[in-house]
Amino acid sequence: MKKIFIMLAMVAFTSMAYAQVKRPEPPTTDEIIEMATKELGLSDEQVIEWKSIHEKYADVMKSRKMAKEARAKIDNELKATLTGNQLETYLEIKKERENQRPARRPRE
Repeated sequence: MKKIFIMLAMVAFTSMAYAQVKRPEPPTTDEIIEMATKELGLSDEQVIEWKSIHEKYADVMKSRKMAKEARAKIDNELKATLTGNQLETYLEIKKERENQRPARRPRE
């Protein structure tokens, strides 16, 4: 009986360990800019502008309460740096990525 209880406890603990899946780390600013440079063909001047925009909001993004508002401001400022073709491509990529995200469960 004792052996069965120990086996059940081991199975329970191992299954709980596998159930806790870690989220992937969000990309760094440099990785974001590198991807944008490849996908949108950013010029050197645009890369500098993008870096300064991200640096400007770096501290605000650490606060969860203010991050949503900051993301909207960042997005608007980044859009302002893009040319017409780049903006179209940016919006298409953004829409595709939003569609790829899994739906979030509502909070209880």
